Amino acid sequence: MRNRRRPALKQAAPAAIAAAKEILAMEECERDVRHAVPNLVQQTKDVLLQNNLNYQKDLNEVAVVVAQSLAGREKEIGDGMAQVYANEFTEQELKDIS
Repeated sequence: MRNRRRPALKQAAPAAIAAAKEILAMEECERDVRHAVPNLVQQTKDVLLQNNLNYQKDLNEVAVVVAQSLAGREKEIGDGMAQVYANEFTEQELKDIS
């Protein structure tokens, strides 16, 4: 399978990003991201343990490190999501949605 690069996001207008952030705030996305990170770490750990229980101690230690490294990055992730929304929808479409 060929590795295809996604095109870089274009710089969206500040008003479009603001409208996208308003939508994300209404949907409480930051809260969802805050819960998603620990859940994703746990799910990954569970899948890896299915293959080899001998790694349980190591995976428990790594899971804590990964969760800590991603904690507090909700705003950064939300900003990225807003940029994607602003690239996919026009400013007016975003305002209509919000």
